[in-house]
Amino acid sequence: ISGNSATEPECTTALPIGETQSVEIGHSDLKLQLLTCNVLTLLPGMQQQAACGAGGPTRLQTLIQQMKKEEITVFALQETRLRTDLRLKNEDYYLIHAPANQRGQFGIMVGFAKSHAFAFYDNGKPHAQGWFDESHFAIITAEPRLVILRVCNKFFKTIIIAAHAPHTGAPIEDIEAFWRRVDQELGTKYTNWPKLLMADVNCRVGDVPNQHIGTHGAETSCPKSDAFCQFLAAQQMFLPATFAELHKGPTGTWKHPNGTWTRNDLIGVTFDWPLSSCFSWTDIEMDFSLTKDDHRPARVCLKWSTVDKSQALEFKKTKQCPPQMCTAALQHLPAEP
Repeated sequence: ISGNSATEPECTTALPIGETQSVEIGHSDLKLQLLTCNVLTLLPGMQQQAACGAGGPTRLQTLIQQMKKEEITVFALQETRLRTDLRLKNEDYYLIHAPANQRGQFGIMVGFAKSHAFAFYDNGKPHAQGWFDESHFAIITAEPRLVILRVCNKFFKTIIIAAHAPHTGAPIEDIEAFWRRVDQELGTKYTNWPKLLMADVNCRVGDVPNQHIGTHGAETSCPKSDAFCQFLAAQQMFLPATFAELHKGPTGTWKHPNGTWTRNDLIGVTFDWPLSSCFSWTDIEMDFSLTKDDHRPARVCLKWSTVDKSQALEFKKTKQCPPQMCTAALQHLPAEP
């Protein structure tokens, strides 16, 4: 992928932490293992009335055990169908959940790892402050089809958007209204914040490529795809799974009844971070299905580095980028996690 002036970050936005440059964190390597999947339901035995907690032998716990083993640092699950409180208890992840609606439909859960660090020293050991803490998260929106969270710590800040868009059979007016609503919920307060999207987007993209969407695994789009594409452009994100340089293996995440795999689930990544590595794949090993193999998680691994306080302050004075911070955000080096 080649960068251009419209999508490369300004030098002032290349710093992973715009407001915390005075914090002594030294040089650190950051790594985020992202996963998103539509799980259809977390209810045991497919019974909506059955009790389902975050602990014990439930489907949720089974999925969490898999994600812990894979060292997932941030995940989003759509269509949980659970009617639980916003914050659930779990020993491995901080769980934030938007309950299903009154009819028991939808529901979105976002998890942040407790047992896996996201920041590391030069020697590869976890940074003393490189672990998620409950104080890092703030809920902006929590609805059955949409969760928006503010995440801010000493190393990076971001807005995470976990979404479940209307299916392709919905009226185009409903699809457009959904993505407009996401825009409205973000408002202007977070315009300059880097954003990550983890969603079941329920649309086809790739046949009209640009800097946000590549041609890899292209599927035939239609007017119902336009609202999502416009949202990506407005929020300055790109889809790693749509670029051959960044994605490895199959692209399908949902199996149509006719046997065709389509790319319903996507992770969108901000242009703002000075990424040294961005690697995308559909995980065919993790078992997120129920009675048949029809849902697979979409995954992305991101890596980049922070700079120490002295470099950040010197940059602020001179308005010149330190050499290691001037790599265009689109010039990612695909490397396996």
